[in-house]
Amino acid sequence: MEKLHSLVILLVFICCAYHAQGQLTTGDTTFSQDSTSTDTTSFIVTKADIGKHRSYETFELDTLIGNVVLTQDSLVMYCDLAEVRDRINAKAYYNVVIIHQDTIQIFADSLIYDGRDKVAELFGEVILQDGDRRLYTDRLLYDVDEKTATYNTGGTLIQGIDTIISKSGYYEQRRRQVTLHGNVWYRDTSRTMLTDSILYLYDQDQLNILVPTNINQDSIEIYCESGIYRLKDDRGILSGNVQVKSNEQFISSGLLDIKGEEGIYSFFFDPYLEDGDGTATGDTIRYFKNDGYLDIISRAVYRSSTEVLKAPLIRYIEATERYETLGRAIVDTDDNYVEADNIASGDKGSTRLKGNIKLVDKESGITIFGDDGIKGDTEMKVYNSVYGQPMLLYPMSSDTLLLKADSLYSIEASEEDSIPPSFSAQNTVRWKNGETSGASRDFIFDQQDSIITMTGDPVIWSDKTQLSAAVIQIYLRNNEVYKITLIDNAFIISPDENDNYNQIKGATIHNYIKDQRIHRSVVEGNAEIHYLILQEEEYRGINLSKSQTISLTFGEDNDISRVTMDGQPESSLYEYEETMDITSFYLDGFRWRIEERPTETIFAQYTIQ
Repeated sequence: MEKLHSLVILLVFICCAYHAQGQLTTGDTTFSQDSTSTDTTSFIVTKADIGKHRSYETFELDTLIGNVVLTQDSLVMYCDLAEVRDRINAKAYYNVVIIHQDTIQIFADSLIYDGRDKVAELFGEVILQDGDRRLYTDRLLYDVDEKTATYNTGGTLIQGIDTIISKSGYYEQRRRQVTLHGNVWYRDTSRTMLTDSILYLYDQDQLNILVPTNINQDSIEIYCESGIYRLKDDRGILSGNVQVKSNEQFISSGLLDIKGEEGIYSFFFDPYLEDGDGTATGDTIRYFKNDGYLDIISRAVYRSSTEVLKAPLIRYIEATERYETLGRAIVDTDDNYVEADNIASGDKGSTRLKGNIKLVDKESGITIFGDDGIKGDTEMKVYNSVYGQPMLLYPMSSDTLLLKADSLYSIEASEEDSIPPSFSAQNTVRWKNGETSGASRDFIFDQQDSIITMTGDPVIWSDKTQLSAAVIQIYLRNNEVYKITLIDNAFIISPDENDNYNQIKGATIHNYIKDQRIHRSVVEGNAEIHYLILQEEEYRGINLSKSQTISLTFGEDNDISRVTMDGQPESSLYEYEETMDITSFYLDGFRWRIEERPTETIFAQYTIQ
């Protein structure tokens, strides 16, 4: 219809106009084409196939048809049909093109031009082109002097791979910027932005975010309220209630620094992280997307439903779903407190501990020190390293139990059972509790039953008395030893002041403790006694007794004050002689092992806190 209407108008003017080939006429008046005119407001017709001039009482009107070219100062206008009023205002139709200072080109279906104010209003399929930028809209107001363009009916701005759609916009060619408002949508190959207002500095390829904005970049959703994003560098500084979502992670902060090419997202000012397992805080949170890990930096704290992890730096690796710490770290749970120079999660929920390890079982007060270890959900192992053996501390009523071994274990029952953990030690076990100490290959402490079991050639020294057997069990009551049972090849050796030895032997020996010393012993099965009779500091004889069961009571000076024997007892008394070899009367299996007794120095590696 537009083409038909144009043809009708063209035929009418052909019939009415006087013309000659190559010469433009407008009825009775020739239209000025002086290209040297200095009037910057009037149009100069440089070309038109057909023209007609009409005079009215209040204005003059020129109608131009076909290949119309109009100029005003630095503005050139092309169209198929134009109406020029008083040589200052114009209406143009069909294939309208404006070229301004050879930099801006505007294409439209029609326009209305105010030559005094030098403002053009363009309609239809409007395209403004400025270098490699193109603005598409259906209504545009262009100010020639200011070199600005305004639209309010929706527009699309395209520059290279950048596309911005908005309801309205203000294009400023001199400032090299566009202000866009109303449902602004930005898109390139890697990101989209949704906002209500944005400033686009197109020469710098920079977006200034003015109001709350949503950014979707490489599957990362970002919200901010202000900021700057340099598109060519893929660099953004975003602020104002920053919120980021990625997979199951949510991070908020006051400021976000994005280095897109490097894949680094740095969160500053009270950063806060949530994931499917817990929350984290620190002075800075930095996400290395290309390398697949996240750092919580400086005063880092991670909280889950079961524990709190603190360290100078906590690193989370996405591919393995594991974390590690740098600097002195703490793991605090309802049951345990752990410190180490480095903590790293491992397979199947395990955690690797390295450097100056300290583990405290809160219920029992047991503390384990070491330099290398692994902690699981229900167990922990600290083992021998180049720094030496790990050590266990257990606070007892009278004194602290100190224990060292090649490996220390903590084993917890399920949460439903509410059973306190068991502790065990393996290989080269040595321990000390006040004047009592011991050594063995294996050491197990069952907190539920308050029983310590020693195996692997175990031996105990209580003051000067040595106790040994295949298995030794120590019974606790209110964190105090009240009974020591020697099982299988049980042997008790007690040196006298002359370094000779009184001895008790049997299948099983039950020793009852009072005031931290043995006050009664019950020997069961093949019981034997070797006892040196000493009066006024001189030996009087040797007593050898045998019975199925022997019960002995000791006085405060550890001398036997009472002996009871059951089951066909036998007793022999040998008078002491100076030439007598006392060792020939020793019981079978006698072995004095004082060189194995732990010394104070082996427990001095760690500070007791």
